[in-house]
Amino acid sequence: MEGKSPAIYLLDIVWNHAQRGNLKSWIKFNHSLHDALKLAVSSDLKFDVDDFKRINERFSPGYWMGVDGSSGLGEAMYSLAVFSGNISAAKSFEQWKNRKPFMLENSQRIYMGREFSWESLPVVCTSFSGDQSHLTACHYKRRHHIEYPTLINYGEGLLRRFTINHSDLASHRKGLRKLEKESGMQRISGGNDIQEN
Repeated sequence: MEGKSPAIYLLDIVWNHAQRGNLKSWIKFNHSLHDALKLAVSSDLKFDVDDFKRINERFSPGYWMGVDGSSGLGEAMYSLAVFSGNISAAKSFEQWKNRKPFMLENSQRIYMGREFSWESLPVVCTSFSGDQSHLTACHYKRRHHIEYPTLINYGEGLLRRFTINHSDLASHRKGLRKLEKESGMQRISGGNDIQEN
């Protein structure tokens, strides 16, 4: 395992020892690679910062990383990494995609399927731009909440679509901090003095 992260070590085992050859075994092989990466991410195995780049170069992920039907190569793995708290996997993915993380308050990363409030509306992140400069979030008439991040159900009846960049998010966080500060202040009854809670 010398020189390899535990995540790459696990993928190497599957890559070198899983059966390949006919169509049925290729399907099984691709699913095995997908499941191995999913296991590495969800079990919080350590990823080196360049591991997703290595995965892209060495393991032909175009055949298997999107097996779960999500759009954007590997986005379901990024969603799982953030959702499960595997920050080393999330950072490795961001490095590979050359993506500055899109952050909500309290350093919460946004991923595809992440629900959050935008302009006082419940929205869900549906995609990231190819150049990683912005994300798209949508507000739906009806939304079915799903806890597991790789099973994304966007909803029915699109009402509004938002294009959100890093500057928009910074302004949003600043506004939330201002609101928190203001709500932490209360007037003492009978006077004009303000006391912080």
